[in-house]
Amino acid sequence: MQLLLLVLSFFLGAGLEALSRWIITTVSDWRERRLKKLGRRLRVVVLVDRKRRSRRRTCFWEDILSRSDYDLRNRAKVKLVSICDELHKQRNPATDLFSPEKTDAIVINWDAMNGDPVYGSDRCYDFLDHYRPDMLEWLCQGGLLLVESQGASWSGAQGPYDCFASLFPGSEVHLRSGMWTLGARASIHPNSEASPLATGLGESDLELSPGGLWARRAWFPRRLLRTDIQSLRFVRRHQHHLHRGWFDAWSADWKPILAPRIVQPSAGATSEISAVTEKPQDQRAIALCRAVSKSQQSGEPSPDSGFIVVTTMFIASSELLRFVSNFLGLSEHEHSVAQNQG
Repeated sequence: MQLLLLVLSFFLGAGLEALSRWIITTVSDWRERRLKKLGRRLRVVVLVDRKRRSRRRTCFWEDILSRSDYDLRNRAKVKLVSICDELHKQRNPATDLFSPEKTDAIVINWDAMNGDPVYGSDRCYDFLDHYRPDMLEWLCQGGLLLVESQGASWSGAQGPYDCFASLFPGSEVHLRSGMWTLGARASIHPNSEASPLATGLGESDLELSPGGLWARRAWFPRRLLRTDIQSLRFVRRHQHHLHRGWFDAWSADWKPILAPRIVQPSAGATSEISAVTEKPQDQRAIALCRAVSKSQQSGEPSPDSGFIVVTTMFIASSELLRFVSNFLGLSEHEHSVAQNQG
């Protein structure tokens, strides 16, 4: 009897301690947000392969959005969603995903819609392709969409990007990819036109840091890394990537934000140049942005404009914190622009 009481006392004490920590953290976060005059957290949904960690490629977004840098943990409330798992349970994720009352921003994790049937990303691709009208309506109401690098066997894949460009008549982006297009640095595109996405970005904000998330964590389930498939042999040796491929052509509705920074040898030394300093017809970008608004039909400014940002980058694993902060601020920026124009 005494042993039972001791066990109950232990679990009760542990439960009370956990509850008190949760209350302290919640109150502290609320107070910090009030002092900084921050609004409610953005409801960010990250699309991943599977909910179970052992069955999916690594998602680094929980690490990034819980950081205090740039108030990321105070500005975003993150939720991981697997389209494949939801469909397997006979649920329609569109009802929550494309509801402005439930979702403010969607991030598509790297390769989460590259069509790989092993991870269920083929079902994610089919789902997003089918529900493009709902996705477009959600964007028009102020939604934010960010797409990380999508590819296969460490080469970029055109199909996922066509899915998003086809939301708009006459719109297109063209991907150039190959093993030689991998890179660990980026720079601001000279035609970024002072985009809020590029605000405050320096060279140190756009390059891999030694020993960062990209190096500390495995990108694939460890049981799969023990196999001898060619693409997985490559990832065991090489994770030093900020981007995979680049866009070498895009229609006028897309605005370039970032470009790959190329390292070229010169007379025994190494010099870095922006890839877009070459001939205009050979321009390259690794991040493109497009504003989406019903006001584009009427010609009137609207506070409900959304944005879609497609990239060939591994944003979270590369810890591009300032870029992520700028992305989260896009909706607020558009709202203030519309008010000033009105």
